[in-house]
Amino acid sequence: MKAAETDKEKEAASNDLDAVAGNAEDDIGDRIANVREHELLYGDKSLLRVYGPLISAICATPRKYRVGL
Repeated sequence: MKAAETDKEKEAASNDLDAVAGNAEDDIGDRIANVREHELLYGDKSLLRVYGPLISAICATPRKYRVGL
């Protein structure tokens, strides 16, 4: 009986550790997503701020920026 109880305790401890590790991974993933979104869209040096006006100008004047395919 003791061996079965020990195995159950080990399994329960392992499940708890997996749950904590899973939460940490989720937190890290959320943080990475927030940083990526900020850097791409909303930051002072974001790609959207840098290239947005250029893309708007190109889209507003398709005859000037014609690409022959």
